[in-house]
Amino acid sequence: MPEVKIEEINKISIAGLIIKRIIDNNLQDDRKYRKISRVDSIINIQAGRMKLQLILNRGDIEVKAGHHPNPTASVSGTLEAIMAIGQKKYHQMPVKFLAGDFKIGGNPMALLPLMGILEM
Repeated sequence: MPEVKIEEINKISIAGLIIKRIIDNNLQDDRKYRKISRVDSIINIQAGRMKLQLILNRGDIEVKAGHHPNPTASVSGTLEAIMAIGQKKYHQMPVKFLAGDFKIGGNPMALLPLMGILEM
């Protein structure tokens, strides 16, 4: 099975290590891997002050520290709001979005394939 790569592990925040572990676990499901293997995008994620980029390149997945200057999409918010996505607490998203705890930028459609691989 594929595994998420981390470039410069000593620069990755704890959020990056958690996301790697979650995605690695979800990639054990062939259906989820097939869906994500068609995706080619760069997603910037910010949880609190932790910034990282998730690079999806047709089945290869990499997590890097910092933000990409030209991402396909971005997600930022409090750590609690970002974790709510992985916990499938989608009913909380509108409230968190309106409260300013959760923001989306770029192409929101690029974020949809991530929902399957970020489930906890």
